[in-house]
Amino acid sequence: MRVMVTMEMTSFVSLCPIHLLKSFTGSNTCYHHRPTHKFNSTAHSARRNDLNIDYVSVILNSIESDWCINHSDSKSNRKVVWIHCDEAVQTSKEIFTAAIESGFSSILHSTQNQARQYSDLALHSPFTFDDSHTQILELDSPSNPIALWQSIESEAQQTQIMDWIKDFNSASHCRTLILDLTCTEWLMIPAENVLAAKMERFGDSLSSEFRVLAAVRTADEAIAMMETLQTGLDGVVLCPKDPKEVLELRSRIVWKDDADSKYDVELCSASVVSCRAIGSGDRVCIDTVSLLDVNEGLLVGNSSQGMSLILSEAAESEYVPSRPFRVNASAVHAYVLVPGGRTKYLSELRAGDRVLVVNSCTNSTRSVLVGRLKIEHRPMILLEMEVDTKRFSVLVPGGR
Repeated sequence: MRVMVTMEMTSFVSLCPIHLLKSFTGSNTCYHHRPTHKFNSTAHSARRNDLNIDYVSVILNSIESDWCINHSDSKSNRKVVWIHCDEAVQTSKEIFTAAIESGFSSILHSTQNQARQYSDLALHSPFTFDDSHTQILELDSPSNPIALWQSIESEAQQTQIMDWIKDFNSASHCRTLILDLTCTEWLMIPAENVLAAKMERFGDSLSSEFRVLAAVRTADEAIAMMETLQTGLDGVVLCPKDPKEVLELRSRIVWKDDADSKYDVELCSASVVSCRAIGSGDRVCIDTVSLLDVNEGLLVGNSSQGMSLILSEAAESEYVPSRPFRVNASAVHAYVLVPGGRTKYLSELRAGDRVLVVNSCTNSTRSVLVGRLKIEHRPMILLEMEVDTKRFSVLVPGGR
């Protein structure tokens, strides 16, 4: 029997003898999914930083979110984005509001007073200029510059910056250089020359030892800076006069976690070969901060080589109201698929982590945040399934 049935887990037990879960299978032989995303037996050992930052900037005490360019073909599209709220610009507060609402948390202010004032409006990572307007400081650590701010308005200035990069000493220099390109019509040539000097010095444009950002005026310029010479600069400082530029940039990039959610899965029907109650255990109920469709759920299982799609509680039943944010998942030991095609134990999940939601009709995926977890002692049912002679299993909550 190879029937594909989808239903919410709240009414599972009454139908469990004939219910077949839609399943995802993965292994080193890569069947039922694209070979570019292979699972292996050690997939569960991958540990992720809570904010999914794959490289750590050692010059910043605050945490920066990584962003990716939509549809980018660059070798690595992880980028840093700061927004400059220039107090001389009339729309400074509107720019700040647009930045915060768009998810940009690193804000460069003109003065410390402005940084303190805006810090009362919303939580963010505030940076400010020093008196000479050549160094960037953290608001809480004004004695330790974290970046250099350098204008390029002439060939002599460009040469000076490139020589400085070639002689870079991590023990004595700031490790972030911001090229101010807001006062020149020449954007690409200076940026490419400085990036080439960085690549020559470090051998890898993605070196975490030193990074180059470009201060630009528009979203178009920002995207160009992050794509130049295929790899692009490490990021940008957007210095807009109109908050629409912030919104435009946000529409063209995604947070790295959301980019990781574009993970290809292929679901298939599985034959249930065994269904039996095995006693009680600790069940994990996942409440997300997003509304899930009746066809969406999480992939969980006893093995990363074969996972079952447990649908959300979006569908109403006679006895239980709809809770479209919830997935009544499995026992604490089970694996769950997370962005990037990695797995975690359900017991490892915490509020603020991300899980990968899969749509059973379209196979599409998206990343959602975990809001809370409920771990409760519940009767458990062991489902053993088979796909193309491969067997795998999952524990699901029992009880009517």
